[in-house]
Amino acid sequence: MKETIPQSTFAKQIIAKNTSVFPEFRAWKFLPGMLFQSMEKWWGNGGTRLRPHEGLDLCLYLEHSGNARHLPTETQIPALYDGTIVSIIRDFMGLSIFVGSQFKEGQALVWAFGHMAPHERLSEGLKISMGELLGTLAANTKKGGPPSHLHISMGWLKTGNPPTRADWDLMVDSSVISLLDPLQVLGLKSPLVERP
Repeated sequence: MKETIPQSTFAKQIIAKNTSVFPEFRAWKFLPGMLFQSMEKWWGNGGTRLRPHEGLDLCLYLEHSGNARHLPTETQIPALYDGTIVSIIRDFMGLSIFVGSQFKEGQALVWAFGHMAPHERLSEGLKISMGELLGTLAANTKKGGPPSHLHISMGWLKTGNPPTRADWDLMVDSSVISLLDPLQVLGLKSPLVERP
């Protein structure tokens, strides 16, 4: 179904909207546990996740010099697609935003951003546009947890499941949703995967 999704401007927009925040951006850097379906934890002492990673974590980038940097909490986050916010819920680092997008009659995509500090104007039922700035990264205040990062999940809802409410339980329920690899769908450059 990937071919039915319009090309998102996210990969270009996140760089363009943050030139003053990370002006030396060259490429994204991923650790194995940051990738879709990984069973590894990429933070703390590592280890194994309880279930495969249902999305992609954006946390690190490389500067032109080759130095790796963490995304700062001021990083502005643009919307993946046009859609309607169906849920805003608390997660372990900040808030998660769930958005329903319709591309064809009866074909609904749900996408989510986790660990955000959303703009105050956002609310459930609000229509948003691709590229619209939705907020920044939430700061991690928990000792031993991962550093600030943006978690992205997306998937097609199966027939008969309208995007009227979403949460993390829905995003891992294969009877309701078919997850997609955000790295592939969003046109992000091939990951530079390195061991910590």
